Amino acid sequence: SSLAFLFVFSIVNFMGYKHKVLKGWKSILPILGSVGCASGLAVLLYDAYTNKPTTLYIVIGISVMLLICRELYIWLHSNYKGKKLNA
Repeated sequence: SSLAFLFVFSIVNFMGYKHKVLKGWKSILPILGSVGCASGLAVLLYDAYTNKPTTLYIVIGISVMLLICRELYIWLHSNYKGKKLNA
C-alpha cells in the first residue's frame, strides 16, 4: 500500500505543478512533493527488491494485470471514450 500511495501522490503533486495550482514561490512545493514521493518510491522498491523480491514480483504482477484489464475494458466498451468500433 505504501508503493501505491507514493506513486499516486508523486503523480498528483506533479499534476498540481503542471496545472499551476499554486502561484509565485509556492509553485515549487508540488515539485518538491513529487520528487520526495518519487525518491521514497525508489527507496521502497529497492528495499523490497533486496529483502523480499517475491513480494515485489507479486505487486508488479498485480499492477500489470490491472493495466491489462483496464485496457481490455476500454477496448470492449467502445463508447467509453466516445468512439465506436467499426464492425
